[in-house]
Amino acid sequence: MPLAPVDDKGTYLLYQDSGAPADSTSYVTLVAFHGTVFHSGNFQPMFIRASEHKMRMVLVTLRDYPGSTPYSPAEIDAIFSQDAERQGEYMQARGLEISAFLSWLISKEKLPPITQDNGNTSGGIALLGWSTGSAIPFSLVAHADKLSADIRDLLGAYLRTCFLWDPPTYAVGCPLPSLEEFYCPVRDPALSPEEIAEIFPTWVSSYFSHDPATLNSIDDLTITKLITGLSAQSLSDPPPHQLPTAQTMTPEQYNDNIDLLGAMRSHVPFLFIDRTVFESNARRALQERIIWPHLRMALVWFDMSVGDTVMGAWYIKQLVKQADNGRDFSARRMDGSNHFPHWSEPRRCLEVVSELL
Repeated sequence: MPLAPVDDKGTYLLYQDSGAPADSTSYVTLVAFHGTVFHSGNFQPMFIRASEHKMRMVLVTLRDYPGSTPYSPAEIDAIFSQDAERQGEYMQARGLEISAFLSWLISKEKLPPITQDNGNTSGGIALLGWSTGSAIPFSLVAHADKLSADIRDLLGAYLRTCFLWDPPTYAVGCPLPSLEEFYCPVRDPALSPEEIAEIFPTWVSSYFSHDPATLNSIDDLTITKLITGLSAQSLSDPPPHQLPTAQTMTPEQYNDNIDLLGAMRSHVPFLFIDRTVFESNARRALQERIIWPHLRMALVWFDMSVGDTVMGAWYIKQLVKQADNGRDFSARRMDGSNHFPHWSEPRRCLEVVSELL
């Protein structure tokens, strides 16, 4: 698989490219960023079907995961620093890396830019940040003012939609209930990063039955009301089609999708970066449209996912409501899906992306 340079220091990102779909010169390129523990391999079912929707799909493997450049000791130290300013600089750098990746990809592959024809939009690039990975495009958009004018103009001719794919609380800066109010193993101080990484795959890929009335009225609830209708316990005796996704994978698929060592080194600690850093990036990306004013935000959330992602969706909706002149925004709830529909329901996911582009 190819490597993309993202700076002049020898830093590379591994990526997979489905290639241009046949018989199309105005296709959309969907660039996906994975979350914690599960890396880009779990998007393979969507990846291999992208051309059916006249779409090119690029899967980016984030740093510290297999194939991409590990973080430096200084970057790891910034994650652990408990210094919001240093952590903010660390996150800003992740956004700048992605701008470099996209600029390089556009040039190398001669991707088609956004075009308008009789009110129909074609071409361009859509970004998809899944789970923790939603913090990556947020960082890019929030810090677009730090880019050179040439890079801003180049990306402005391509970026059309940013998909927030089931984002959790910690990626969007959502206020957190106490563990007594709503238990989440990722936030349990009694668990080490190694213990969190070990239980994470089954927990995050389980199905949760939340209160239907709560899900139906999510836009109008306070966080206190919301959490009373969310289940912290996964289905205790699930039918075969609702087993935890991690348990439905073959051993080979499991190993191809998961990297516990990389997650323990940086990505699990990444979850504990000061919430104000994530909240600031999310707020700026959603509410300010001075740069790339045409760029749209699309929230896609899954109503049988872990409660933490339902809270994440709720908070994004709150940030959008607070904006006087925010970005164009749309939201889609996927009924009956857990955190992994791109693995178990790839065609449905591609249809949702196509509809929201």
